[in-house]
Amino acid sequence: MVQMLCYLLECLLAEENTPPDCPKELYELYFVFAAVWAFGGSMFRDQLVDYRVEFSRWWVAEFKTIKFPSQGTVFDFYIDPETKKFEPWSKLIPQFEFDPEMPLQACLVPTTETVRVRYFMDRLLERRRPVMLVGNAGTGKSVLVGDKLCSLDTDAYVVKKVPFNYYTTSAMLQGMLEKPLEKKAGRNYGPPGTKKLVYFIDDLNMPEVDAYGTVQPHTLIRQHLDYGHWYDRTKLSLKEITNVQYVSCVNPTAGSFTINPRLQRHFCVFALSIPGQDALSRIYSTILTQHLTSGNFSGAVQKSAQQLIALALGLHQKVAATFLPTAIKFHYIFNLRDFSNIFQGLLFSTPECLQHPQDLVKLYLHESNRVYRDKMVEEKDYGTFDKIQLETVKKLYDDIEETLEQTKRMNIYCHFAKGVGEPSYRPVPTWEELNKILVEALDSYNEVNAAMSLVLFEDAMCHVCRINRILESPRGNALLVGVGGSGKQSLTRLAAFISSLELFQITLRKGYGIPDLKADLANLYLKAGVKNIGIVFLMTDAQVADEQFLVLVSDFLASGEIPDLFPDDEVENIINSVRNEVKGRGLVDSRETCWKFFTERVRRQLKVVLCFSPVGSKLRVRSRRFPAIISCTAIDWFQEWPQEALESVSLRFLQETETVEDSVKDSISKFMAYVHTSVNEISRLYLSNERRYNYTTPKSFLEQIKLYQNLLLKKGKDLKAKMERLENGLEKLKSTSAQVDELKARLAAQEVELKQKNEDADKLIRVVGVETEKVSREKAIADEEEQKVALITQEVEQKQKDCEEDLAKAEPALEAAQAALNTLNKKNLTELRSFGSPPSAVSNVTAAVMVLMAPGGKIPKDRSWKAAKAAMARVDGFLDSLIKFDKENIHENCLKALQPYLQDPKFKPEFVTTKSLAAAGLCSWVVNMVRFHAVFCEVQPKRQALSRANAELAAAQDKLASIKAKIARLNENLRKLTAKFEKGTSDKLKCQQEAEATACTIALANRLEDDQLRVQALKKAVREREEKTQKEMELLRAKKKLEALKKEHQKLSSQVQKHSIFKNYLEDVVKISPQFEDIQDVISRYKLLVRTRKDLQQSQEKDREMMEQAKVLLDQYEAEKAAEILQCQNELEQLQRRFAQAQSDVRFWTARWADIQNRNAKNALMLTTMKMAVHNLFQCVNTQLKAKVHVPEDDSLRQLDMIQQSIPDLRGIVTEVKRKDMESHRRAAKREH
Repeated sequence: MVQMLCYLLECLLAEENTPPDCPKELYELYFVFAAVWAFGGSMFRDQLVDYRVEFSRWWVAEFKTIKFPSQGTVFDFYIDPETKKFEPWSKLIPQFEFDPEMPLQACLVPTTETVRVRYFMDRLLERRRPVMLVGNAGTGKSVLVGDKLCSLDTDAYVVKKVPFNYYTTSAMLQGMLEKPLEKKAGRNYGPPGTKKLVYFIDDLNMPEVDAYGTVQPHTLIRQHLDYGHWYDRTKLSLKEITNVQYVSCVNPTAGSFTINPRLQRHFCVFALSIPGQDALSRIYSTILTQHLTSGNFSGAVQKSAQQLIALALGLHQKVAATFLPTAIKFHYIFNLRDFSNIFQGLLFSTPECLQHPQDLVKLYLHESNRVYRDKMVEEKDYGTFDKIQLETVKKLYDDIEETLEQTKRMNIYCHFAKGVGEPSYRPVPTWEELNKILVEALDSYNEVNAAMSLVLFEDAMCHVCRINRILESPRGNALLVGVGGSGKQSLTRLAAFISSLELFQITLRKGYGIPDLKADLANLYLKAGVKNIGIVFLMTDAQVADEQFLVLVSDFLASGEIPDLFPDDEVENIINSVRNEVKGRGLVDSRETCWKFFTERVRRQLKVVLCFSPVGSKLRVRSRRFPAIISCTAIDWFQEWPQEALESVSLRFLQETETVEDSVKDSISKFMAYVHTSVNEISRLYLSNERRYNYTTPKSFLEQIKLYQNLLLKKGKDLKAKMERLENGLEKLKSTSAQVDELKARLAAQEVELKQKNEDADKLIRVVGVETEKVSREKAIADEEEQKVALITQEVEQKQKDCEEDLAKAEPALEAAQAALNTLNKKNLTELRSFGSPPSAVSNVTAAVMVLMAPGGKIPKDRSWKAAKAAMARVDGFLDSLIKFDKENIHENCLKALQPYLQDPKFKPEFVTTKSLAAAGLCSWVVNMVRFHAVFCEVQPKRQALSRANAELAAAQDKLASIKAKIARLNENLRKLTAKFEKGTSDKLKCQQEAEATACTIALANRLEDDQLRVQALKKAVREREEKTQKEMELLRAKKKLEALKKEHQKLSSQVQKHSIFKNYLEDVVKISPQFEDIQDVISRYKLLVRTRKDLQQSQEKDREMMEQAKVLLDQYEAEKAAEILQCQNELEQLQRRFAQAQSDVRFWTARWADIQNRNAKNALMLTTMKMAVHNLFQCVNTQLKAKVHVPEDDSLRQLDMIQQSIPDLRGIVTEVKRKDMESHRRAAKREH
């Protein structure tokens, strides 16, 4: 406060105010003026105390050196720079001229409050001192600061608006603060050129308070105000910020409520209070008078303007004092914004609309309902508001009853009263005309858009008119609050269509975030601001994927500008696009003017409609984090659908259901509405008892209708199928009798055919038996042959195995001989032949070869080396003879002649190899040939035996094959016979089945005829039994009635005596207190009650006579019934076994009898209740009589008071007794009937 005092003295003690030669008293005068505003400027008036008045009284009482004028407070005066005396601030208020083109919300009407705050702002901003304006929503803080900043010289000042919200962080704030700065020299930064930068921080206390109780953006601002710098977040270097200053606004009822004192100490704080009644009267009377005058309204209407201002102020004051915000009704904040919205609606009026003063009252009542009543959430609040409104109007207007009655029936003003496309704010005469206009608009909408199936009941039509009124208002934004399925979106689409506005909704997709929303909003800005197209931006709860979406929406609602929505190059394009229009309007086409023109057009053409649900705490939290959602929108609270709406909606859907008869559609629609309302009532009871919610919404009602339609369709299909089945059965019954003769003839033919089929089948059976036996015999022979072949095959296989094993033994010798031959060639044989006198081992080998190869077993005598050389003369021929030697047929002589050679120890290939390689090969060949021949001679008999066995096997197999072929032929013949037999058998069975089916059909037809006769007999028996049962029930009821009437007669006889006592007491009361005129009416009513009692007694006597007669009839009937009971029981048992319907009838009558017993029990309970009421009545009577007897004569006044207090209780008791008596009388009449 001391620092603020110094700041103010710095501004006030200027040379023009205190010249050097001025007296010291002038310094004291300015010091007192500065001290008053430094210490008391932040005070304001709340609901209980006006702290400025209290401060003024304290100041005047404590500091008497400087005298303030006696009237008003110390805050109501300023120092005139000319006279140096205190003058009222009202002298500085300029003349206000209302601009009809400007929205009323943007008008700044000068008042004492705005003039004095503007006075200090001008001087403090000139000295570059921070200023903070504090005040509740609707006091005009932002408008006042905006007006001041707009008046600054654009060549000397740059203004940067920095709106705060719940999600603002220090990084975001630093980015916004640095955007208009440019680098100067070194680490110095400042605004461009020599200009000064003013930061306008709106809603300074809105950012979130972290867990440590600090607010990040506040800390950054405090750092700059303390030290003149902040740090670069990327390079971590210091930035000196110069030539900047701050102006801020704070709403102490929102956000964090308070500001950190370390930050607040830098600001000069001024509180803005709501203007007083006189100021408001002057402001709005000026606005309304100018409108009525410029519009050439009638003189009577112009004269009633001041009276209407008084009505508006009185009603606003009562509403603001009565409807206070709570945790549930958090939006019950009624401030000057609401007051301005009412007059904004009045400014829509035309001379055709307002022809009489009563018309102006009707229009005001409509606008006040739209602004105040549409916000309210309960029927109780509706009633309270209507009562306050009615009392206020009657207090200020005479002869207004007829107008009020008209408004109760219908008081709806809208811009399409003459039809869509003819804007004129006029009242709608009837609901029928309004419905006709809206139905036509809906049809036109459905022709060009996706069809909406809406039921326009009264409540829905009201909401369309409300939304349309909001959209037609300048800067009209709406908050529609209602549970899901209330019709918020559909009605908004219709209202936007009526207002010729495009509608836009975001389309959520995967990854949709803040940048995507900014891009969509930027497109809307360009359409609205550049192309001048009216658009409605509709957003629902489901489309708020991220709560920070509401930051952008809140910024638009509060100021019309969204920070960083467009890049710099796009901003330049926008400014160039609107520059020509700005010039055309006669404005300076500066950059600031063009941007302001663009922003104002966007605020005028772009409407925001928020559709939120009141369920849970989400809406309350959003309203606290984003106050503009509540304060900058017109709220329309969607209530539960009324009974009429539920019935009309259900009837509309039932009209589309063809399966429901027209005669019952109305009843079904009413029952659907009853079900929904009853569930709502039980849900409220459930909430009060269990503290748990069960939400039933209009969407639930629509789902109920849909479920009914689906079930109806499903059951209809089932029933139709059963009906078709029944009809088919009846048709079958009709056609059965005609088909019986035909079936009998068919059965006879089928029996003849079946007989023939049986004979043919028997013949085939015999043939098949013979053939089967033949095949069996042949098969036995084949099996025997097959066993023989198997044995032969086994023997052959064994012999073949032995031969193969012996041959395998000779195979190595043959291979060794062949290997030896492979070692021989022309070269080594030539070499062998060239020996002159070979060793004996070599000559023995050649001699052995000559012996082995002797033809025909003729052993050569000359086996010398010379003879050997002669044999090897032709080397190729010799070698070829060795290869082609017949090793299997060696002569016995040759083998014998070879034995001496073979027995020679030197006749070994290994030994001969040392002499000659060729001789060694011949030696090996001779040895192996002899070995092979020896093995071959052993195998040869076996091979011959094997050949014989194979021949036997082949013969046996041929024989077996012939036998199998014969069997195959026999099997084929048997198969054909079997197939023929099976075909005959199947034909026989088929014929037999057809015959049986025909016989069964004939039997069923005969049974159907018998069943028809039995059904008729059973129906007759059931009817007889029903008649007997009804007689029994009537007699039983007569018995019960007789007993009940006897008891009731006894009770009523005693009550009549008590009534006479009560009658005498009431007459005494009348004598004692004649001032109570309604007692006579009570007595007359009681006499009527007594006469009714007498009539009842007479009717009871008649009833007794009738009961005696009934008793005689009962005795007679009991004598007859004893003989019939056994027969009835037997018949009933037979009917139960043969016809199930009789059982259901018996159960039905049993249930009816139980219902009658329950009703009798209820009647008895009601009579008991009445008896207790009468007993309490006479206790009260006796007490009053005793009180009357014992009251002294000198205490008569207190006695009269006591009687006066007891009369309402007595009247209530008499009314209750009368109601009970009438109910008893009605029940008796019903029983008699």
